[in-house]
Amino acid sequence: MSQQVQNGASLLRILPVSDMLTRGEKESIIEKTHLNSARVFRQKASKHGINFLDMGTDYHYPFYDAYPPTKAALLALKKNDITVLHCPSSFGLQSLRQAFQTFMYSRFSVTLDCMDEIMINTGASQAFDALSRAFKGRYVILPQLALPPVGVIACGNGTELLRIEPDANGGSIDLSVAQNKVDEILPSGIRFLYLNSPVNPTGSIATRDQLCMLVDFAKKNNIVVVHDMDSWYTKHQGGNRLYNILEIPGAMDCCVTVLSVSKEFGLPGLRVGFIAGNSRVINTARAHNFTFFVMIPEVCQLAAQAALESFCKGGKARNEIDNHIAEVLKATIKGWTSLGRPQSKIYPPSAGFKYLVSVPPNIKGQGAFSSIELFDFFVTSRASVKLSTSRSFDPGNSGFVRIVLMQNPKEVFEVFRRLASIGVSYTMVLPDGLEHEYESFLEENVNDDF
Repeated sequence: MSQQVQNGASLLRILPVSDMLTRGEKESIIEKTHLNSARVFRQKASKHGINFLDMGTDYHYPFYDAYPPTKAALLALKKNDITVLHCPSSFGLQSLRQAFQTFMYSRFSVTLDCMDEIMINTGASQAFDALSRAFKGRYVILPQLALPPVGVIACGNGTELLRIEPDANGGSIDLSVAQNKVDEILPSGIRFLYLNSPVNPTGSIATRDQLCMLVDFAKKNNIVVVHDMDSWYTKHQGGNRLYNILEIPGAMDCCVTVLSVSKEFGLPGLRVGFIAGNSRVINTARAHNFTFFVMIPEVCQLAAQAALESFCKGGKARNEIDNHIAEVLKATIKGWTSLGRPQSKIYPPSAGFKYLVSVPPNIKGQGAFSSIELFDFFVTSRASVKLSTSRSFDPGNSGFVRIVLMQNPKEVFEVFRRLASIGVSYTMVLPDGLEHEYESFLEENVNDDF
């Protein structure tokens, strides 16, 4: 590291950084470590001519290359590139809101007002930022396992997190526990309750009955529910219905849903998303984005519009993608069982692109580091294979590895060949002293990266 860079880093450390940023940065440390580790080891692998295989980060979905909605979006980017010559509006394009209106009715039979009940934004993370900044209340209610940006952004905007465990029926949260918490903290108030279904990282689905109970809970307590539905199509087990919360009677009184074109069209680089539902929440978030100059390039909006319009035309191309994802899921499960992992310790998803497997039971924490941190580091440093951990979704949960289904079957085969070659098995133990190696890695590559 150059002296100039060192001096700059030191200067940043003594500047009066806001308490809000510090709180958000503290909450983000686990996910930041995961992402920085992937970046560092990817660079190291590249220098040695090794193909770095990432099973834990959903930065790219390669199986949409020939999918008509995705191709329509790419064509729209080329066709409308001239729109970058003028500044977009934070309000967004009327034509895109209309396309999303049609999509929501086609997909979920939900009727929305195009002006008051639909908002265009830059994706789920920006929606969490707007909602956690725009509303009062000391707390945000989260499921025990929740998408990292939700907690990070909410903390950075001054809230405290209430993580609620799931109920005995596998619901997103135990509403009886949530009710007790709400009764205790009033009048401090809740900014919103976050729901992710299908759940990232488990792939479980909220049933209609569970959503009905959640809407009743929200109406009773005057709480806004934010249903993050980043995976709104992909499912794995026949008969499982993907419900959007706006389908539930009364949901428009207290709920909004957040969707995007990232995962189901393979277009995460567009940074286009939607918030739909309760008009007061929508218009408050819209006022936030107008006030703070949040704008989405029109060329990206037109690409998202093209993707939605193509999807609503139907077609059989989606079946090929579903078959591909099912094949990858099957290959990963076969890979884990080939390493001796019992089927009972593999938790396949009902929907979405992620699922969990248990950490080998003989792996123990060392020093200040948990078993899953060290297992992830061992695999990445020895095999150039990156996993991710349940700690990103709940800092207190060290029991699981998260798998992201974004590979092809040949890559999956190579992943498990490498894992076998370094001795990964269900009965394995980690080498002594691994915590010192990991600590040195963090000091060199992560700890000084604000």
